[in-house]
Amino acid sequence: MSFTKSLAAVIAAASVSLSIAHAQAPAGDAPAPAPAETKPALTAEPYSRSSDAQDGTILLEIASRRFRAPAKDGAPRTPDVILVGAVHVGEPAYYSALQAFLDSQSLVLFEGVRPPGAGSVPADADDSTRDALTRGRLEFLKSAAERELAEGKAPSTFDEFVENAGKRWRSVLEGSRTDAWGNPITIVRTPGEAGTTLKLEFVSMGIDGKPDTADDIRVACEPIDPKKADKAKAGLQTKLATALGLSFQLEQIDSSKANWQSSDMSIDELEKRFKETGADGGMLLSMLDGSSLLSAVAGYLLDYIGKSKEMQAMAKFMLIETLGASDLSGGKMPRGAAGMDKLMKVILEDRNAVVIRDLKETIAAKPSLESIAIFYGAGHMSDLERRLREDLGYEPVETTWLTAMRVHPKEAKMTKAQAKSMRATVRQMFKGS
Repeated sequence: MSFTKSLAAVIAAASVSLSIAHAQAPAGDAPAPAPAETKPALTAEPYSRSSDAQDGTILLEIASRRFRAPAKDGAPRTPDVILVGAVHVGEPAYYSALQAFLDSQSLVLFEGVRPPGAGSVPADADDSTRDALTRGRLEFLKSAAERELAEGKAPSTFDEFVENAGKRWRSVLEGSRTDAWGNPITIVRTPGEAGTTLKLEFVSMGIDGKPDTADDIRVACEPIDPKKADKAKAGLQTKLATALGLSFQLEQIDSSKANWQSSDMSIDELEKRFKETGADGGMLLSMLDGSSLLSAVAGYLLDYIGKSKEMQAMAKFMLIETLGASDLSGGKMPRGAAGMDKLMKVILEDRNAVVIRDLKETIAAKPSLESIAIFYGAGHMSDLERRLREDLGYEPVETTWLTAMRVHPKEAKMTKAQAKSMRATVRQMFKGS
């Protein structure tokens, strides 16, 4: 396989992975770019596009679209809803602009697949179900704490644990403070022998809700020597951002603000849906966390790309064209991506159903809100728009485009003819898919 084809395969894999985000994090310091355009939205307009600046620079632009429900005589006003598309790898200035805009909204329902056991607990759930959910949550907390132990941090309280984690994981950990019975999860810290790491345990009081009884659920962190601890594997998104000189959304966006609310499925809910639909979710999840063979192979290639400005520009060019063209396919995969339809139905449609459910509940409970922003990957937006219009009667009133990344073909030492040919090839991948 040629280098160009290998690069195309990595970009395609990365583009699929960019449809999922896990948690959000701190805003960058770069100045916010001015919106490229604001105009009335048309039916079925895309949420991502590649476009040309006057100087020949190729831009990836992502849309935010405002919707409003028609006024009805005697009926109270309902909040405006803004579908804020995102790409999970981009320029710091792009994320700075998004942060400022989202922080100004009354409420933000944001994408972020939650940890195991973090889904809503049915009111009629029995103790066996609650036990399983609690154990999943404790296992997640264990994994997060082991990262802190590897960095020489040993929290003694949950507050300290959350603070040590930083903004990237803060909102996720905040949502994991209680067990499935609604009781607080505590941290027990036991001194280790001389020269060893402290032992940490996460403890739920179990069914009876009383501490230090036989039904307590305990999950202990594995002792880790900070000097010998392996660095956590970087996921494909992080590797891609590093190779292209861009930023990863999770390290730029701060979702810990008071007006931000997680609106997504949990990992165990996703896995359940994958199993029910016959989709293979393991491939994508392992690609995201860096444990798959594809991610490893892609990592080597991306390391290589990051060492050359020319190859970096070429890869960025291909990514812009791939993400810009993919919106045309309505959430489908390009030809050759056999077996992905079931997977993408769960990733896009099932998660979108959660968002619309939360939106309806919020509008009913808080009709006086001025605006509700839904902040999700751009690939989710066409389906969300359909649901918003069909289920709630909202109509688009304006669209704003922001530039997420840019590159000039000259940086990749491409002629105009070569750039035109490559753009046509990418677009052809999505036709008829």
